[in-house]
Parts: sequence; C-alpha cells; structure tokens
Amino acid sequence: MDGLLRDLMEAERLRLSFRPESLSDVIYAWNLQDFLKYADGDCPTEYCVGVSELIYCSNKYWLRRKYPELVIGENLYAAWSSFGRLIHSGVQQLLKDLGFVVEKEVSRVMDVNGLKVTVKGRLDGIGYWKDKLTVVEIKSSRSDNELPREQHILQLRIYMNLAGAKQGILLYITPDRLTEYSFDTALSDHELKILVEETIENKKHPRYSWECQYCQFNMMCPWKQTNNNKFYRKG
Repeated sequence: MDGLLRDLMEAERLRLSFRPESLSDVIYAWNLQDFLKYADGDCPTEYCVGVSELIYCSNKYWLRRKYPELVIGENLYAAWSSFGRLIHSGVQQLLKDLGFVVEKEVSRVMDVNGLKVTVKGRLDGIGYWKDKLTVVEIKSSRSDNELPREQHILQLRIYMNLAGAKQGILLYITPDRLTEYSFDTALSDHELKILVEETIENKKHPRYSWECQYCQFNMMCPWKQTNNNKFYRKG
C-alpha cells in the first residue's frame, strides 16, 4: 500500500474504532476491514499489480497510485462496493460448506523487460468440482446484459493460470438472473506476460472503449474517450 493511501486508511480505522451509531456504520466498518485485508500489504518486488488491474485501462493502474483518495471513494464510499462484498460473503459461505477454500491469495513474480513484477490476486473460491480443481469468481451486477463479460472471462482465466486450475466458473448474481459459465482454458504464461507489460508500460488506455464513461479518473485522464474519440490535454 502506498504511503498516502496507508495514512488515509489509518484515519478511517481511527474513525471506525468508536462505537457504531447505526447498522450502516457496522456494514461500512466491515467493508473497510475486508478492503484492508487485501490492500494493506507490502510489495516484494519493484512493481506489484493486482489481477483486477490487468483487465482494465493501464493508465488507471497509475492514476490509482497517484490519487489514492479516489481509490477510497471507489472501494468504500460507493454503495455498490458494500453491496458486492455482502453478496460475495454470502456465496462464499455456501462454497465453504461445499469444501472450497475462499479468499485464497495467489501470486507470481514475473520478469518484464528487466523489471521484477509481482502479479497477485485473491480467489473468491477454489476447490474440486466434478473432479477438477476449479476457481470460482463471483460477480454481482445491476444488469444481466451481455453476459459473460469479456473482462470477467479474462480475469477468471488469469486466476486459473496463477492457481494451476483446470476449470473456472463465473457465477453471476443480478436482480434478473442467477447464472454461471464454465471455462476450461487458463490464460497462457505468454498472454499473462503481455498483459503485465501493457499495464506497467501503460500501453492500453483504455482497454475497452466503454471504460472511460465509468472511470472515476476520467476528469484528469489525457486518454479519455468520448463517443470513441480521443481528447488530449493541450499545453
């Protein structure tokens, strides 16, 4: 965790150390602790990149480190963040009852053009399903349009690579549909290295044409796209 983000998180910890005044405070405190379990860690190499950062715009990876206060807003203050984590928690309890291990951290150190980069992720669930080592990725969404989504498939295939799994399941939970998709091909080491290189060297901005309209950094990004046109800062 970067220094400024660590300081901001400590301030949040202090604020939440007092007796909660509402049930919303309890949920928010739980959401914060869940976020910190993954975010509060040192990087053992020159660079660390999360799996979820590999599947989106490479410039977002760098802006998250430059503006950590917006990271907090994205992960803690947005209602969808608590909503998603609550759904994950419930489904993961069901997975544990089936013998899956949940919240398992996976990582790998890669050499990218002379730089040591640690790729790390946290599996929603991993265990044996139909006699195959299987990674489960849980996704909550307000819409069931265009499922399964390309970025989610990519994320699952990266997890399969890191975990050495033979099967992956994308489980979608939306107001209109509960469905799953199975995949049996992990991302190759070569494909993973390309993704890491694109992210560290900031080559994919954005990765998908629709990203910018949902990005909290779009007001400061030189590669913002509107109606598939690029607008660059002047001067």
